[in-house]
Amino acid sequence: MTAFLPAGTGIPYVAGYGTPNGGYGQASQAELASIRMIQDAVTDAEIYAAIDSVKPAGTIVWTHISN
Repeated sequence: MTAFLPAGTGIPYVAGYGTPNGGYGQASQAELASIRMIQDAVTDAEIYAAIDSVKPAGTIVWTHISN
């Protein structure tokens, strides 16, 4: 099984690395962010748990997580 990670939305209103922050009429800010601030992130553990919840008992599901 191949699971693809979603693109995610990142951190709202925070400019990305190397991006000029702020712009006329645009909400933006610079911030030293932590991984907990990222929205809609899916962890590998959540993917494995979802697979485990639907696989038949006594089986092995080989899994590759890709972005």
